[in-house]
Amino acid sequence: MFIKVSQIANKYYFNADGFDSVKHGYLLSMPSFYDYAWEATRDARTVLKKAKTILRVVKAETDAQHVQVTGEDDSGSMAEELYHKTYRSIVERLDGLDESDKEEREMAYNEIKMIVQGLLAIKENKDDKVDDSFVNSMIKKFSDLTKANLMDLLRKDMEDGKIDEAEGDFQPPRPEEALASNEVPLQAKRYNWFSKQACGILPKKLKDFTFDEVKDIIEGFAISACSALQEQHPDITYMIYPESNIIDLVSCQEKKKYVKLSIGEDLLLNGILPEKELPMATSHKFYQFYWKPIVDKIGGIHLDDHNIILSSGLPDLPRKSDLEIPLDGFDLVHKAPKKIKIKFRSNPEDWDFCNCEELMERIANTSKYTEEDYTGDNGGGAIVRCTNPELKTIYGQTGVVLQVIPNEGFVMVDVDFGHHNQRMNEKDLEIVR
Repeated sequence: MFIKVSQIANKYYFNADGFDSVKHGYLLSMPSFYDYAWEATRDARTVLKKAKTILRVVKAETDAQHVQVTGEDDSGSMAEELYHKTYRSIVERLDGLDESDKEEREMAYNEIKMIVQGLLAIKENKDDKVDDSFVNSMIKKFSDLTKANLMDLLRKDMEDGKIDEAEGDFQPPRPEEALASNEVPLQAKRYNWFSKQACGILPKKLKDFTFDEVKDIIEGFAISACSALQEQHPDITYMIYPESNIIDLVSCQEKKKYVKLSIGEDLLLNGILPEKELPMATSHKFYQFYWKPIVDKIGGIHLDDHNIILSSGLPDLPRKSDLEIPLDGFDLVHKAPKKIKIKFRSNPEDWDFCNCEELMERIANTSKYTEEDYTGDNGGGAIVRCTNPELKTIYGQTGVVLQVIPNEGFVMVDVDFGHHNQRMNEKDLEIVR
């Protein structure tokens, strides 16, 4: 399987085993050029997986005649010949198959849908590559071929509402995994479990799926991750390794690596690591521009060290360098909601997660007050007074506790004094109520 994604100016195109998006994309209603490299990779993989007959025809035509079929200079006769040869090749492919050859028949049926979609696009766009009479005749031929050999699959699409039975000729819908859309592949959408996990429904395991289904699932994660980073890295694309559940996000040009993702056996994203080209994993920049966008786009992440799932909607990097922010998670062990805190620090610069139980234990070990003391009677934060006369602007004033930040050997407290917020050492205040 050969895929090459190349760049012209600020656009990208692909070659997949001889199928060139610039030369042959119109045959399957695909763009000639793409805004982002990962889109070209996605469609190239679709061609290799679903358009095997056209691949054989294009390769044979190129090898035999050494001619190029381009979107600009293409003679109508050459395009027509490609369609004729593809039709004859599919007829030969179906010859001798019966209903027991389920996989081969479904592949042929889906390829016919892709081909007719390309013909319909040519007709709709009034493309001058092929005239309308030829397009109509080919649609009729593929329609008759489908009705004669694949009527059970066509009938199923009709029953599912994908095709109107009242329509005359076979007018297939665009495949569910739309070739020119930014949608995640169907398998990945179906088995993206983050929202279900939040409701306590545990997912299936990767071992419960076929190898091809696993590839679809892994690719779905890759596509989402690429789309999260496409504005800062238009050249970003993906390489998937379903044997190890690993995804490499790389540059299509230099094969420069950006990020490595790992998917757990429970179908959950559980690792986002930078390659050497990027800032360190613990840097604030990596969190804001890589880790957070990927998690938000995919829908969540499984924090293995804490056995907690975090969903999308993560906080942006705070203006204050040292801050701990509580987040709502889902505990996989107890199958119940659970809070966790994300910590941002400036010296040294890093970020990390800690369980709220760990946080409270650290407070208990270093604080003269309890968690309930700081929470206050109504849960809105205790009222505290500044007791340090050296803090002249707030000495004797009272304020409301916003958050408690435990450190090794001491505790810091953020207090709202009305006219401004102040971070204070616990030794400089007292709780008044």
